[in-house]
Amino acid sequence: MTFALITPSYAPDYERCRLLVESFERLVATNTRHYLVVDRQDLAMFAPLASSRVTVLVVEDLMPDWLIRDPARPESWQSLRTRPVTNWVLQQLVKMSVFQAITEDIAIFCDSDNVFIRPFDPEKRLVTDGRLALFRVDHQNEYLLAWRDTAVMLLGLTGREIPVVNFVGNLICWRRANVFAMHARIEEATGMNWLEAVCQHEAVSEYVLYGLFVEHLMGVKIAGHEFFTGKLIKPSWGANLGSPESMREFFADMDADYVGVMIHSKDNIPVDMYASMVRNFWK
Repeated sequence: MTFALITPSYAPDYERCRLLVESFERLVATNTRHYLVVDRQDLAMFAPLASSRVTVLVVEDLMPDWLIRDPARPESWQSLRTRPVTNWVLQQLVKMSVFQAITEDIAIFCDSDNVFIRPFDPEKRLVTDGRLALFRVDHQNEYLLAWRDTAVMLLGLTGREIPVVNFVGNLICWRRANVFAMHARIEEATGMNWLEAVCQHEAVSEYVLYGLFVEHLMGVKIAGHEFFTGKLIKPSWGANLGSPESMREFFADMDADYVGVMIHSKDNIPVDMYASMVRNFWK
């Protein structure tokens, strides 16, 4: 069983990503390779992070030639087959396309505002009796209903009673074979190429789409998964970490099961404010 850590990133998150890569090389088991996925315009910036265990992929190389970046419209990509595709949807397409560029069996998605603080072996923490952790909780957010409804349409689940549940989190795991089966299902249900089908929608969550496909079409056990609600990454969601004191309190209260933390990039907290606390765990 081979694992790939997948980190989409871009120039404003470079320092966060650099700290994540350093923590990966120090703490993540050697059964795992790290892939950074960046826009071509950011490749020169991220290229120095590549190593024997870290590979930098280019977003444009994963996308079909009918999706075109328009420098005059940085908020979206132009499409020769559909309406313009927002950066949000483009992120979903990148993750759903990544297996075409990697050879590993399992992808673990890890955004660049995460960082590891303790040793992490995916096979020990994410696999039980051959079944891979599938994160699923009842916690709701304001977007989940729309994401569920889009997934229902793309997967042809209309008419079924599909609950609104959350498959979104940190260190989300997918199996290669399931992703290609999901592509095929979308094409069967919509009558069009899966990429084109997803581009018809603006409210899309790749994690909800995969989660509902596994739960309601494949079956969780047949898909090689089991539901998981354990602790892996301590998130900063809802925390006010704007002061050194609050940041120290955040790191001081660290459950033993956490292997990393997520300091949300949208909070615009400088990496220098917490990097030393991360490195203290490494010691």
